[in-house]
Amino acid sequence: MIAVAVFILFAKATGSVMGSVSGTVTDSVTHKPVHPAQVRVVSGPGDLTDAEGHYSLNGVPAGELKLRIESSGYRRLDTGSSLAQGDSLKLDFELRPLARVTGKIVDKDTGDPITRRVLLEQKDGFGGGYAQPDKNGGFEFADLEPGDYSLTTVGIDDVAVRVEKADPKNPGPAYGDNAYPGLIHLDDGEQ
Repeated sequence: MIAVAVFILFAKATGSVMGSVSGTVTDSVTHKPVHPAQVRVVSGPGDLTDAEGHYSLNGVPAGELKLRIESSGYRRLDTGSSLAQGDSLKLDFELRPLARVTGKIVDKDTGDPITRRVLLEQKDGFGGGYAQPDKNGGFEFADLEPGDYSLTTVGIDDVAVRVEKADPKNPGPAYGDNAYPGLIHLDDGEQ
């Protein structure tokens, strides 16, 4: 109780030691609001963005701030700023979206869906993994870092499969066990 009273007297004598930070979080590719995104002061207050991407942090301690902004499907942003006593900062942030690869596996002659696993591997990296196609042969790899990837259908010979729209830069069908023998290059947010 005494500590709270001392803090209140100190705050009145020196002006407010707290401040506020507000702004908007948008997608760096589409420039649309990101919702929900968490904006927080590391070891301090946080807020989720609303449908328009707006956030507001109140009761932020004055001084050097370490801010963390994150949302599913986006690369986390760690940044810093400085807040003076009683000040209100407006800080807008852009999050870089992670890439996504989608496709469909079908028999090249009949068009029937194939549900064998698909492997996506990042060249010189640790991205990708396996996807199990749905009953229509559709698959998706989400939250991928930008880079070069190879796509392989598992256990299907050269003449059995067609993969549709897996490469965003080359959306036509491709055939074979290694349906995309070349690399698929993904940039931020590419789908």
